[in-house]
Amino acid sequence: MITHIDDGLVFLGWHIQRHRKRGTDRHYIYTYHSRKAVKAAMDKVRTWCRELDINQPLDALLLNSTGNCGAGAHTSGPGSRTPPSTT
Repeated sequence: MITHIDDGLVFLGWHIQRHRKRGTDRHYIYTYHSRKAVKAAMDKVRTWCRELDINQPLDALLLNSTGNCGAGAHTSGPGSRTPPSTT
């Protein structure tokens, strides 16, 4: 399928589209999470929340959490790699 970058495309869970930067006449490529990927993540969180027993002490709830919840799983760009810690 051939599509124009101004119309956008979905590739590996990312929606890629060219927009004009506000206040200028320059165009840049922007990447967003695709709607399908966002819906899948929201469904997963909803499932976890429904399975969670809220009648537990706070420490137990925090220890039973999923950790970082996939934070960093969908990072891109120069900020996605962090230098190793020096501890």
